[in-house]
Amino acid sequence: MKQAVLKIYGPIDSYGWQLYRVRSFLAEHAKDDVIIDVNSLGGAVNDAMMISKEIQEHGNVTVRLLAFCASAVTWMAYGAKRVEIADDALWLCHQASVRVDIYTSMNADELEQAISDLQKSKKMAEAMDLIIARKYLNKATANGKETNLAKVLDLMKEEKYLTAQEVLDLGFVDAIITGAKSMTQEVRQFVVENHAELQMPDVPAPAAQQEEEGLVTRVRNIVAELFGTRQPEKPIENKEPDKQPQNQSEMKKQFILINALLAVATLEAGEDGKVTITQDQLQTIEDALAQKKIADQAVKEATEALDAISDNVKSIEGLKNKVMAVKTVLDRTPLMAPVTTTPQQTEEQKKAKELEESAKDEVNQYVRNL
Repeated sequence: MKQAVLKIYGPIDSYGWQLYRVRSFLAEHAKDDVIIDVNSLGGAVNDAMMISKEIQEHGNVTVRLLAFCASAVTWMAYGAKRVEIADDALWLCHQASVRVDIYTSMNADELEQAISDLQKSKKMAEAMDLIIARKYLNKATANGKETNLAKVLDLMKEEKYLTAQEVLDLGFVDAIITGAKSMTQEVRQFVVENHAELQMPDVPAPAAQQEEEGLVTRVRNIVAELFGTRQPEKPIENKEPDKQPQNQSEMKKQFILINALLAVATLEAGEDGKVTITQDQLQTIEDALAQKKIADQAVKEATEALDAISDNVKSIEGLKNKVMAVKTVLDRTPLMAPVTTTPQQTEEQKKAKELEESAKDEVNQYVRNL
């Protein structure tokens, strides 16, 4: 049987475009085995429930949880016949949240009404917690784990990231994907830098392993090494002091990105291990970092412009996801020609209408026929 893969990266927003994508993809591959790769911090509860239902109705779906998977997407996956998690992924469940907007002055009666409204919101949040907790409980029970609703609710209150092995031990997934390498440095750094703004818990320190580095990170580290400003992250045991690269190919491999940036075959190191670069080469590095700064500023300005559209857009994570959400709304909005009228145009339209009415007048019609 044919196998199809759908990637859900980013939030499950309230605009419904993720739901539309999933529904369309599953309909297109109704007779295929489908794999859905998920890397998301969650989102709208209603849309996640609908996506889970769509997955369940398809029947032949495996969900793979990669990198960071939190909130609604953790139980959204339970519509699938099988749920797997990457060995380097982090998983998070928590209590449901409801929007509360109170920022004004109130008299006693208004405060009483606000308290009543908040009590209703609290009951709604508690009901959502029970629905979600039962989803986790049902999954754990199906995997032969002995637990109860109270334990699941306590875990949701604890609100902390769990490792893949912890999630498997709790019975919330069916298997671990080994050697996945889904947690890139860029993904981790984004969540680490934004967890407070996203109202997410602290990200645990990574396990001692070799992580992938992005182009920008590598260039910065290489530049820092060139000028002796980079501090070693961890001492290496049994390393010989002042050990130099054994040959030029090792040096070339070590600085492969900076070599490409400077358009040289290899950087030459002296006997003391230091590398000398020209002023032009230094300017090239400066220009590259300046371009990166300009690109970062452009992304920031574009993000701020999109966030200004509405609170819903602001709540969406990632510039690409914000653009796609806005595009989805625009695609659903019928186009209308702009109405631009001027006093002169209005007068001309008035005269044209008078002539048209005059042409219908029986007296004028008789005169024209003479």
